[in-house]
Amino acid sequence: MTAARRLVANRENARRSRGPITAAGRARAAQNARRHGLSRPVRNDPACASDIAALARAIAGAHAGAEELALAGGIAAAQVELMRMRCARREGMRARTR
Repeated sequence: MTAARRLVANRENARRSRGPITAAGRARAAQNARRHGLSRPVRNDPACASDIAALARAIAGAHAGAEELALAGGIAAAQVELMRMRCARREGMRARTR
C-alpha cells in the first residue's frame, strides 16, 4: 500500500518539476544565465583577465614555458569560472533570504 502511494506521489512531483510550460515561461527561463552574467565565457571578460593570468603563473611555476603556461591558463580559467558561479549562487541565496 505504501509503495503505491509513493509511486503516485513521485509521479505527481515529477509532473510538476519539469520546468516552465508556456512559451513566455520558457523564454524567461532561457535568460537566467544572462541575468546573472554567467552566459559570457570567463576568458571574454576583461575584468577576469588579470585573475586568470596570475593564477596561471602560480599554477605553471616560475620556469614554465609557453606550452605549460597555456595549459595552466585553461586550468586557471576553469577555476575562475567556478569561483564566479559560486559567487553568483551565494548572491542568489542572499537575495532569497532578504
